[in-house]
Amino acid sequence: MLAIADAFDAMTTDHVYRNALSRERAIQELAKGSGTQFDPELVLDFSSMLEDRPELLQGVVVDRWLKQLQSDSELSIWNSGSNHKHAGVVSGAGQDELFLNSLVGRLKDGVVFTDSEGTITRWNDTMQHLTGISCDAIQGKAWSNETVRLRESDSSRQQGSCIVTQCLRSSSSIQRKMVIEQPGGISTPVHVQVTPVTGTEPGCLGTVIVIRDVSDEASMLQKLDSLHQQVTRDPLTGIANRAYFDEQLTLLTSRAKAGGPTFSLIICDIDHFKRVNDVHGHPAGDEALIRFAEILESHSRDGDLVARYGGEEFLLIANNCDNATTTKRAEVIRAALERTPLPSLGNEAVTASFGVTEYQAGDTAETILARSDRALLKAKDNGRNRVIQLGSGNRADEAPETTKRGWFAWFDASEIEKNSEFDILTPVPTALAIEKLRGFIADHDAEVIHVTENQVSIKVNAVCTTGGRRRVDHQMVLNAQLTLSEQKRSDSVIPAVRNWGGTKVHVIIRPIRNRDRRNRALKPCIVQLVSSLKSYLMGEIVSDSDVS
Repeated sequence: MLAIADAFDAMTTDHVYRNALSRERAIQELAKGSGTQFDPELVLDFSSMLEDRPELLQGVVVDRWLKQLQSDSELSIWNSGSNHKHAGVVSGAGQDELFLNSLVGRLKDGVVFTDSEGTITRWNDTMQHLTGISCDAIQGKAWSNETVRLRESDSSRQQGSCIVTQCLRSSSSIQRKMVIEQPGGISTPVHVQVTPVTGTEPGCLGTVIVIRDVSDEASMLQKLDSLHQQVTRDPLTGIANRAYFDEQLTLLTSRAKAGGPTFSLIICDIDHFKRVNDVHGHPAGDEALIRFAEILESHSRDGDLVARYGGEEFLLIANNCDNATTTKRAEVIRAALERTPLPSLGNEAVTASFGVTEYQAGDTAETILARSDRALLKAKDNGRNRVIQLGSGNRADEAPETTKRGWFAWFDASEIEKNSEFDILTPVPTALAIEKLRGFIADHDAEVIHVTENQVSIKVNAVCTTGGRRRVDHQMVLNAQLTLSEQKRSDSVIPAVRNWGGTKVHVIIRPIRNRDRRNRALKPCIVQLVSSLKSYLMGEIVSDSDVS
């Protein structure tokens, strides 16, 4: 009987050379050996005992394993000299399995294991929560997107492609944004990652699928997009609002100042809009505003920006567009609005006035907007329903045909006081030059200090930017004294401007505060102001010695 028990114990125990047999298989082997190795009656008694009282065998096995664990624990390095006995500790592969089960079971991400054929071997609780499919119902079945109710979030992507099959074929990881369709028509956006499991031999042993619920992230992105729309869009017309326009105008001005592409600005205003509201009511006025915004957008190009500045005033930034082209575009928009009947106005149309200007040297966002607004006011004063353009545009500076240095080189001298006095020669007559100076003063919000017959002294706030990547904006209050004189054709001694007639403007620029004379920003501020003044006067700058 002892020999039979030893043989049974040996067959049901793991060995290096083979795995343990089941109890039924061990009894079957004992039965085969009865009559030769063992007594048949004893084998029968042993088998009956196992059937009737299996707890006896269980107690013996547990006692034996406890003794073995106790022996092993005394030699284990983990005890660190402690005499405590841990009866429930599992080591080796069993311990790894416990850790794996604990990890996968508690992950907030859905985790699925498949074998090399795509058959599901593990399905954690999060997957059951995401799909509504239990582990017992899905384990052992082949993975398919349809079974899991998984579809592509991108409708343009082919829906029939199985992500697990693709991963097994390519042996490469796959990541996609997808959607899980849950019962009741609820869709859950998820991020799916399928990773192949490989060993030392070529080929895939299976895949690990991790599915993350990104509904919170999608909801947050949607809220951010909605907030961005509220911050940057006009609620009535749906186009950009004033805050977003101001931001983009400043950005485009900085780019153009740094040598980037030019741009033009259209500012437009519905004529007699108050009369529309008073006669037809505010809903009719709203319809006129919405329709005008739609017309502006329909005539915009890629890179343009249409915005509502407030009330019945709209703006269009025409990127990479000069004065002439933008003026033609404004005329097309004006004509389109004039031909558009509005049902709430008894199928009558409204008209609008337009002011157009292009970025020019020395401009800031404020001067561009002010100049276009002056053009709009001129259009209103000249009868409305028309387009007026102001400004010389972003023309390249023509270097004088002389051997002397350019006027910007003057500011390299040590004493700035000697370098802030110069002459601007403009081809326009004196009366027109005065009008252009009025525009310069208005657009720069300058203060007139003193005026005589041919001289004006103004206080102006000059703005400039210095530095490389760390650009810094500077503001400085300057005093500019401008003396105008008529330039006759015989007065010029410069070959490039001989037989030239127009107006000479003698300019003297000084800082208002004495301490600003030593400020490093004085030179770039003067350069910025002179560039703008030259653009307004449409003139060229020469040194004092070049003009008699």
